[in-house]
Amino acid sequence: MKYEPSTFTISLSLSLGLQTLGIFRVGSSKKRVRQLREDFDMGIDVALDEEHSVHDVAALLKEFLRDMPDPLLPRELYRAFLHANLLRGADQLTYLQQLLYLLPPCNCDTLLRLLTLLHTVQENANSSTGPNQQE
Repeated sequence: MKYEPSTFTISLSLSLGLQTLGIFRVGSSKKRVRQLREDFDMGIDVALDEEHSVHDVAALLKEFLRDMPDPLLPRELYRAFLHANLLRGADQLTYLQQLLYLLPPCNCDTLLRLLTLLHTVQENANSSTGPNQQE
């Protein structure tokens, strides 16, 4: 599978749409998402503009993560990552740092970018309300 969208391009596009409600919940245009994916697959330098909604970009990111041939957190480390939830404070931080060293560099970089994006989305989540005052 060649599908490798630039995580920077996707992160930037999503972060520009932080005031949009339901970034990861609202449906997208399947046609536009399919076209974005095809463009990425062909190695085209994709320019995301007003034609693409933040929902299209979010759907593309979810599709990318879902279609990865191997999970972002390797199966052999999955239980170890779950164990981190039982720890607290400095112990948890040290434990997670050690686990991150065990990840392949590509996985670690992708995880860092994904978590940075999700943190940014979360920081802006409380400031958005829709026309019916829904968050």
